[in-house]
Amino acid sequence: MKVYYSEAFKSGKSYCKKCQTKGIDSELVVLDDLLDNNLSNQGVDIGQKYIPLEFVVGTKTRGRKKVFAGNFMPIQDEESEFAYKWERLCSSHLEEGIREPIKVYEYMNRYYVEEGNKRVSVLKFFKGYEILAQVKRIYPANKQDPKVQMYYDFLEFNRYSGLEDIEFTKKGAYLEFQTLLGKDKKEKWSEEETKSIHADYVLFRKAFEDKNGHKLHCSVGDAFLTYMKIFGVDRLHKQTKKEITACLSKIWEEIELLQEDSLIEVKLKPEGKGKKILNSINLSKKNIAFIYSGPIEESGWRKNHEKGRLFVQSALSTKIDTKAYIVSKQENGEDVLRKAIEEGAKIIFAPEVNLYKACIKVAAEHPHVKILNCSLNMPHKLVKSYYPRIYEAKFITGAIAGVLCENNKIGYICKYPIYGAI
Repeated sequence: MKVYYSEAFKSGKSYCKKCQTKGIDSELVVLDDLLDNNLSNQGVDIGQKYIPLEFVVGTKTRGRKKVFAGNFMPIQDEESEFAYKWERLCSSHLEEGIREPIKVYEYMNRYYVEEGNKRVSVLKFFKGYEILAQVKRIYPANKQDPKVQMYYDFLEFNRYSGLEDIEFTKKGAYLEFQTLLGKDKKEKWSEEETKSIHADYVLFRKAFEDKNGHKLHCSVGDAFLTYMKIFGVDRLHKQTKKEITACLSKIWEEIELLQEDSLIEVKLKPEGKGKKILNSINLSKKNIAFIYSGPIEESGWRKNHEKGRLFVQSALSTKIDTKAYIVSKQENGEDVLRKAIEEGAKIIFAPEVNLYKACIKVAAEHPHVKILNCSLNMPHKLVKSYYPRIYEAKFITGAIAGVLCENNKIGYICKYPIYGAI
């Protein structure tokens, strides 16, 4: 067991050195130092449950602060009494497993150990995933804080799903996740459903870590949700870790985008003269496709795009060839996009927002094809969004309506209740 302690000791010392180099604290986080004494001792007992070891980040009191590094690896001398006790616990774990629950305080979905620090240290050394714990929860008071609001969203999600380790950081993500799974916000999950999604998440997490995802400033849950939105839940259920890793490689720019505080950057002026797009792309016949989600004659929006397509085809007939595709009631957008690619399309315009999700999925499968969707504020790198600046005209007509209005009431009629119109 000395070999294991020696490795754990080296890991603890290495962690301390890295922290010192970066000028940050290398010691365990102490809950009593984070909260005032009144709040830190007001835990509500919520019973025993398995908690993710990843979320065990500190200790309740200062007593163990000098014994462990911030990663819970030991930093006491290898010949110390503490080292002997750690080695003995390590032996017990390898022979029969750690069964006795630890005692922790939970605050903001992070756990601080009151009793059982060595058990946590040993399991973290062997890369354990979870540990049985007797939990006392401390509820944060400031419900106006966005982070506290996200925490309460998690608690409600956890209440119905039973999932402890999937954590999102974006507002509305828990509801979006449940909707993707066909769940109502307050619908109780079956034990089988919880186990199935948990198994998918654990497999995804391993693939994510293989891609060094832990170095990104986003949660694994955020990446998991993005992956599900692009590839779908059914496909994820059937995938191996190797297949998930391959798919992650295709959408890694999307995952990296999750780190950005501001996802949208509107550019109204060109950044400078560059190559003309038609000169920078090797074009061949039948290489530009326009995908419409229904009959062209049924929509003025589609008619105007089709006029544009025909005009460009006429003006640049020696350089390009375009083709229009209609999504019939028997088809879906993804299939039609794939058909256009099979027929040689290198650039695809999808001028309707309801084709947006299909564009994302197909773009992930075919990174060599440029796909553009006519929509507002879509923060993706796989698909470029574009939109005519008709908001300026809308603003002017609104101002005129305001001037002419006699009763201070203005109505706005739009055929499609979508984001752009509203």
